[in-house]
Amino acid sequence: MRNLMAAASVAGLLAGAPAFAQSPDASTVLATVDGTEITLGQVVAASGRMGDQMGAMPDEALLENMLQQMVDQALLARTVSASVEDDPKSVTIELENGRRGLLAGSAIEAMLAEPIPEEELQAAYDESIAALEPAVEYSAGHTLAMENVGGIKITDIRAMENAGIQSAAVAQTLYDIYMKQVFETYFVHADPHPGNLFVIPLSIPDETGEDGPDPAAPEPPVRQPDRPFQIAFVDFGMMAVMVAHRT
Repeated sequence: MRNLMAAASVAGLLAGAPAFAQSPDASTVLATVDGTEITLGQVVAASGRMGDQMGAMPDEALLENMLQQMVDQALLARTVSASVEDDPKSVTIELENGRRGLLAGSAIEAMLAEPIPEEELQAAYDESIAALEPAVEYSAGHTLAMENVGGIKITDIRAMENAGIQSAAVAQTLYDIYMKQVFETYFVHADPHPGNLFVIPLSIPDETGEDGPDPAAPEPPVRQPDRPFQIAFVDFGMMAVMVAHRT
């Protein structure tokens, strides 16, 4: 904070300013405009809102500059309103909002200045999470999970055969998918390692239940001959856009 209090005590600094009988403080009147007093505290508060605009200016010069600016403002303000009762409604609303905000800020500062015992913080935290049910999170700041996809790893031939899925059919289906990506959609999954490809067994007519086997189940479904299946791709962080070629 600029030392404007000390600057105000410099003799002869302000033209026309009265000599101070004692050290100036926030209530010290520096000027009077049509009966309206401008105090040192008001000047200090106004200078604090200037930021770095007058950072290179000496304290004495800054004080004089800010006081002259506030005198000019007071003269202009008198042309609109002679008293608080005459203020335009818009000014009254802004003043009310500003007062509310300043008081709220003071209350928050007072709260933050008073230390809270650690045991109280811990008790408040424990109470806030007491009713929460634990949940598994799949997304994080660097990962977006759209769906939980399970199934049989595409290289686990035995698990596919045990479920009644023919590995040759899986290979043909994967080939067909890639041909469609390259030559029809021109949008290709470019990271097809075994960890990103799963075979999902589907239900067959003689199995009970509408959804058939659970694709996320850790154990493969009971073997059924020629079981239908889907191939699921995961991890779309590496996709390639193909240029269409026309003949």
